[in-house]
Amino acid sequence: MPYFIFYPCQTRKAYIGLRFLLFFIISLGYCSAQQTEAWAQSTATDAHFLTLERLYAKGKHEKCREKAIQISRKDKKAAAPWLFLSILSFDAYRDAQGARRSKYLNTAIQYLRKAQVLDKSNQITVHKADFNTAIATAITAEADAYYKQKKESNALAYYKHLDLLFGIKTDNYQAILLAERKAKEKPKAPPPAPKAIEKVSKVDSLTAIRNYLSEEAKKYVGVRYRYASCSPSAGFDCSGFTSFIYQKIGIELSRSSQSQIFHGEEVADFEDIKVGDLILFQNTQRNRGKGRVSHVAMVIACDEQGFAVIHATSSRGVVIDSSSSSVWESYWAPRILQIRRIIDG
Repeated sequence: MPYFIFYPCQTRKAYIGLRFLLFFIISLGYCSAQQTEAWAQSTATDAHFLTLERLYAKGKHEKCREKAIQISRKDKKAAAPWLFLSILSFDAYRDAQGARRSKYLNTAIQYLRKAQVLDKSNQITVHKADFNTAIATAITAEADAYYKQKKESNALAYYKHLDLLFGIKTDNYQAILLAERKAKEKPKAPPPAPKAIEKVSKVDSLTAIRNYLSEEAKKYVGVRYRYASCSPSAGFDCSGFTSFIYQKIGIELSRSSQSQIFHGEEVADFEDIKVGDLILFQNTQRNRGKGRVSHVAMVIACDEQGFAVIHATSSRGVVIDSSSSSVWESYWAPRILQIRRIIDG
């Protein structure tokens, strides 16, 4: 007789177990199908990477370039070809001399950004960690070099690339961004300068006060330039130096040259210039009197033959320049925007 007639309970359990087994096999097959599809996609991408990696490792750089271009045209979603095009451009940058170096570096940056956009899961670019470190170092070096040369627009472009590619924000980058924000802010007129002079009560004439300012300022000739600083030990920028000197006689000046133009009264004629007056300069020689304030100096001597100023310059630190010197006549004089008298009388 059939087995299930004598053992109905055992047969029912076997039936239920068989159903669970079939369900498990079907589920496993479905998951495997999904994994297979994902594996096929990643394998295709990895195949591009491995092909280009073999060519590059063998030193066949031109063939690697040609293959990368070919793959990029056939597979619009492939990140590997753009990664290797970036690597090859960066190699050219390291080998090149002169102005062409920047061109190769810019091209490498553009290709790497393209690879990062396509490689959303970071499965491809992560395999080239050494390259990422090398190009990040090169971008930083280029940006810092431009920053030291006061070419802030060029430096800012490279710092932005560094931030976009690797999320790196250097101190110099943040300093430029801060300066840009401050430049966009409209300077507010400060309160009137105080009339009383308490710190030098021992002097009893305006002439003595002006001479005191002049002698105090001369003590700091040679101090280095430092942006946004008003300390003799750390360095001065132009407005930091003038505000530091005027603090010695109890007068508080604003910390930016753009705001110092609102202090005191305007001196219309150079023949009326006096020691202690501030000369403010614009950032260009064109449209004299209409530019933006970019620098400030203080008069420390004047006579019938001319005058002398002391100021903190970005290239020479705190120096004295005479109105008869060549640097004054060729560079500073054409940029004079306004003269302000802080001490009345």
